[in-house]
Amino acid sequence: MSKTRDIFFIFAGNSLSIATNILLTPYLVRALSHADYATYGHTLLATDTLRTLFACGLSTVIYVIFANSKNSKKATLTNNLAAAIALGLTASLACYICAGFIAQQFNNPAAQNYIQTYALAIALTIVISSLQASMIYFKKVKAFVFVQALGNFARLAGLFVAIQVYNSLEIAFLAIQIVLTFQALAMAFFIREWFAISLVKFETIKYHIKTGFS
Repeated sequence: MSKTRDIFFIFAGNSLSIATNILLTPYLVRALSHADYATYGHTLLATDTLRTLFACGLSTVIYVIFANSKNSKKATLTNNLAAAIALGLTASLACYICAGFIAQQFNNPAAQNYIQTYALAIALTIVISSLQASMIYFKKVKAFVFVQALGNFARLAGLFVAIQVYNSLEIAFLAIQIVLTFQALAMAFFIREWFAISLVKFETIKYHIKTGFS
C-alpha cells in the first residue's frame, strides 16, 4: 500500500510539472516579443543540452549503489552529491565561457548574456536530480512532491512578475535560479541526516562518475 501511495504522489507531482510547462508556453508566446521568445528558447536549449551531457546518470547510478548493502548510505549520498556539484559547476563554467560561441551557433548574439546569466541553473538542476532520487529512496516522497509543487508555483510567479512588472528576461532567468536554489536547499534539509562531509572521498566521487558514464 505504501509503495502504491508513493507512486501516486510521484505521478501527481510529475503531472503537475508537465501541466505547468504546458500552461507556461502559451503565456510566454503572448507575453514575449518574437526575439525574446527565441532567445528564451535558445537559452534553455543550450543549458539543457549541457546539463544532459554532464549529469552522466548520477541520479540513476545512486539507486544501484544504494542497493549494494556493502555501501554506507551516508557515504553514497554524500559522494554522489559531491560528484553532482563538481560536474554541475564544471558544466556551468563551460557554459559561461562558451556562451558567445553558443549564441553564434544560434545566430542570436543577444542570447550570450542570457546564457551566461542562466549558466548556474545547470549545476542546480544536476544537484536537484540527485537529491530527488535520494528523497524517493529514503521514502521522503510527500516532502519531495511538496517541494516540487511549491517550486513550480514559485517559478510561475517569478516569471510572471519578471515579465509583466519588470519586462525583463534577465530577471526571469534569475528568478528561476532563485527557485531552483530554494528547491535544492529544501530537499537537502529533508534528508540532512544522511549527509556526512567527513565521508567525502575523491576516489568514491570518481567511482560515481565512472559508473554513470558506463
